Amino acid sequence: MPSAISNTAVMEFAKKLPGKGALIGIDYGQVNCGLAVSDENRIIASAMKTVKQKDLKKEIDSLSAGRNICGLVVGLPVEIGGREGPMAAKVRGYVEKNIEILGLPILFCDERYTSVIAQRTLINIGDVPRGKRKQAIDKLAAVVILQGVLDSLAKIKTQS
Repeated sequence: MPSAISNTAVMEFAKKLPGKGALIGIDYGQVNCGLAVSDENRIIASAMKTVKQKDLKKEIDSLSAGRNICGLVVGLPVEIGGREGPMAAKVRGYVEKNIEILGLPILFCDERYTSVIAQRTLINIGDVPRGKRKQAIDKLAAVVILQGVLDSLAKIKTQS
């Protein structure tokens, strides 16, 4: 199960969001990145696609076209002990260089175990052939990351 998302970070992110608008979730990888998108009410995350890392910004632009996208949720590969390592720094650097220019609020959240959850889900479903599982895992991991944030946002909303 992914570790808890900092309530403070989610609250700060929530303050930057309008009342309605979809979020994009990103499972960033060295080769492939999974993408998910929420509905405008920010209730449910849906898998969109797995893309090559080099095409990520172009695909975010494409996903944003025709949708009311108001923020991004980026999975951060935190080490088992909870420390940010070299890969987390690489993700932050990529986002800073390529994604922040979109001007959307960005929330980084711990993505530990999201790929494991996605893989187990696909195995339990049983209808994804082994050869196609990796691409499915990446976009499903993006769903797990984004849905965790959506659930946290809903909890904050009900507590207000």
